[in-house]
Amino acid sequence: LNAYIAEMRKHEQIDIIKAFDLIREAKLADNEYLTLLEYAENYMFSNSQRGIAEFTNPKSLALLVAKVLDIKDGAVFDPFMGLGSFATTLPSCCEFVGWDVNTEIVKYSTIKLALATIRSHCESRDSVHTIDARKYDAIVSFPPMMVKSVDVDLTEFCLKLFETHTTENGK
Repeated sequence: LNAYIAEMRKHEQIDIIKAFDLIREAKLADNEYLTLLEYAENYMFSNSQRGIAEFTNPKSLALLVAKVLDIKDGAVFDPFMGLGSFATTLPSCCEFVGWDVNTEIVKYSTIKLALATIRSHCESRDSVHTIDARKYDAIVSFPPMMVKSVDVDLTEFCLKLFETHTTENGK
């Protein structure tokens, strides 16, 4: 967290710095830090031009998908993780692998998932063009709807990904 705040200071991201400084000084339990972080992220993105919708989905939607999938354990992959909203709904025994093309969002998501005590591996990657061979117990995806420059059909991409990268009993 301290390294991330130092990096934000270099780029003069004052709103983010203030939010993290307040959170760090509060000395709360991890789940309370997560609640404050989610509040701060909603505040920060509600004041941006593009808004939070580019990077996240409503918590209620993430909870609904988690309930439908009923994931108890195993490896879960999200090729368009954004702020990692879905990952925060997973049981702590799961391993979460998430990719996003936005490097800053990946750094932020890594902090958020650590506060949520989720075992995670987040990378800045273009999942549309660089999928690895690993298979997952579950793949969840909320494709980026606001992206206009993607040169593939995201629906077809996700269906193919689910077919080829889930384990035998994958969801």
